Amino acid sequence: MHMQIFFAQGTVLLGYTLLNLPSFVRLDKDLTVTPWEPDGLSNILSDWSSKILWPGGLSYSMPDDLTQELLIPLAGILLDYPVAYVPVSAQQNTFLPGEPLDVYEVAFKSLSADFSSSSGTFEFVFIKFSCPRRVADKDSTLSPACLLRLLEHKFRPRLENIGASVSVGHYTETLDRVAL
Repeated sequence: MHMQIFFAQGTVLLGYTLLNLPSFVRLDKDLTVTPWEPDGLSNILSDWSSKILWPGGLSYSMPDDLTQELLIPLAGILLDYPVAYVPVSAQQNTFLPGEPLDVYEVAFKSLSADFSSSSGTFEFVFIKFSCPRRVADKDSTLSPACLLRLLEHKFRPRLENIGASVSVGHYTETLDRVAL
């Protein structure tokens, strides 16, 4: 049995709309970007939001029958990725073999020495995700220039509120396969 735990702020869950969901990339041979979330995903988010917002609703267990076609894109949403992968079936077990990927990292920088034994600046990568290069070549909103701007715009205000700064990085990588 595999278990994943996510911490999510209730007001953030309520804020998900079609306008701020990630781009969903179906892991078919064409790597299709779909403008719609996978069937059933909005029901899960709605159900989860309503239960967490009830007094005492600190946790929510998802139904046991959810498959990777819903769990993987749901994880992308909860982790606040701008790109979420959608497997084509529950049997698909190899993802993006030999596919050039644009990899993005978002880190916060703090001047506090509280996070390490040495004084000075501390940097911690808290988000790392990828987008297939073929997808970025077909959809300019998923190009490195656009995603770097989006990440900077999304995370700079959040981190400045806690006295940290943001660092956004990008590189290209090709792997034998990607674990999701």
